[in-house]
Amino acid sequence: MSKNGTCARWHPKIESAIRKAQNKAAKLDKPFKLNMKALASDLNTSRPTLYKHEKFIEALCDRLRVERRRVDGQASVDLLKDQIHRKEQKIQELEVRNAALMRDMQAIYDHIYGASITAGELVDAEVRRRSTEDGQCVLCDAPVQHALGKETNIVSINPKDRT
Repeated sequence: MSKNGTCARWHPKIESAIRKAQNKAAKLDKPFKLNMKALASDLNTSRPTLYKHEKFIEALCDRLRVERRRVDGQASVDLLKDQIHRKEQKIQELEVRNAALMRDMQAIYDHIYGASITAGELVDAEVRRRSTEDGQCVLCDAPVQHALGKETNIVSINPKDRT
């Protein structure tokens, strides 16, 4: 790499550290994935220093058949996509539930409306009772014989009352 033999100094150290970590993982019966942060820690150096030897590390990983852990933001993207997918599923479930509740509420209102009596029917009975007791309509003060009957809405009018 540089004139002072940096590659000759670092490449053996990097290879030794990677092989050591790979053997340790094999002894623990765990899959090994090269982590640059851990490698930098093992070598007591920084990741930017290791990135200067990127080509060597890639070639070594290929030769040793070692997978390298990548931090390129794709994990975050995948996590966010998964969260979006789960939230969309939850929204769909809630929309289905909301539609079912709306149908149930409409059925309840239809039942209440179908089983209820109109305000006219409620008032009519009381108006008839009080009008009969008083002898005149409580709404228009007409004599009881001129009060509207339940079966008809026709009132007989005398010709002399038409003026």
